[in-house]
Amino acid sequence: DLLSRIPELARFWNESAEALTFFGSSFSKAETCADIAAMCPLQDKARASCPETCGCSSPLGGSFLSTPEYGCPVACKRSERYFQRLAALPCAEPPPAELAATTYWAEWSAQLQEKLDEIFLSSPDRRPCVDCAETFLKLGCGFIAFWSDAIRASFSTDVDPCIGEFMEGWPRLRPLVTACPITCGCRATVGAASKTLPQLLEAGCPGGCAATGGLV
Repeated sequence: DLLSRIPELARFWNESAEALTFFGSSFSKAETCADIAAMCPLQDKARASCPETCGCSSPLGGSFLSTPEYGCPVACKRSERYFQRLAALPCAEPPPAELAATTYWAEWSAQLQEKLDEIFLSSPDRRPCVDCAETFLKLGCGFIAFWSDAIRASFSTDVDPCIGEFMEGWPRLRPLVTACPITCGCRATVGAASKTLPQLLEAGCPGGCAATGGLV
């Protein structure tokens, strides 16, 4: 996080018309990243200025727009801290109801809905779901197959939400592999095809999916 360490950056936020518009009369002065945390889902600049606060360096962070195209620095997903957090995650998928009850999945659903509103603005009739946030919450990791099949049927193209690819030609969103490792094929196999821990982490898979991690 840079806001408290770079005076020029803090000055930018304090003079920003976007910040004043967002916070209205309640906005006084941004001195730390905590002061602009509410803007993480809304502003690329917030994610670029405060990537740790905005969840860019967490495999299950709250920002669904966690790629460089949306302000999260490339270094976040290449950092030792990120890989340590990823290595500590279990190789498990909660059922949809449990997943929907988590803070991150609920936040992702709302942000996905907003992004899809933008993507399908000119072609609403080709949208796979009217309330995609509700579908995301209802299906849990099953949303991956639902979405892939729907896009293939409507656009004759393959996409892969496991790697954050929801629409061809659009910047990638947060990869779902960290939350849905079983659906996304992370489980280590036996023999020559088995994946090592570094290989799994490089693919975005939780460390618990390594052969020595115990599969559930």
